Amino acid sequence: MTAQYYICWYLLDEKHRFLLWCSNDKDSVFAEKGKVPVFRTQDRALAYAALKNMKIESEEPLLHDLDIVARWLGHPNAEHVDCSAFNAALNLFGDLSTAVDGKFDPDRKLTHKVYEKLFYGLNLPSVTRNRKQYVPVWTESEVHVLEQILTAGLDLFRASVSEKA
Repeated sequence: MTAQYYICWYLLDEKHRFLLWCSNDKDSVFAEKGKVPVFRTQDRALAYAALKNMKIESEEPLLHDLDIVARWLGHPNAEHVDCSAFNAALNLFGDLSTAVDGKFDPDRKLTHKVYEKLFYGLNLPSVTRNRKQYVPVWTESEVHVLEQILTAGLDLFRASVSEKA
């Protein structure tokens, strides 16, 4: 399968940044020497991709709001689990881990149920058609697991990104 490249937009520490995301046999983000180059503007990310002979797909990037994750980690609780933001963040962290060999989330037996609840909590039309909306109820144990994997993912993300310009 030929790799397809996209611009990935995220917000962290109140700063909007961009990186290059790759869809191939296994999704990942673009990394060099274990670091993920990030850019202050989408134009700079596109220019960098051109230098690397990457054809960027024309799809508009969706925001990955990692500030929501960071704020929640300051006060983790069951009432404020944001299924959309957390699901997007965990997918990004997993793709980043693939690129930098960060071994993110090594115990899927422990985290699978949490991932499922986040996914079903998205209430995607293709999943919930003709059904009631799913509102996850989080146990203290599940909140703890979610806190652990989001912390590990955010720590890996911060350690792996390298601002280019």
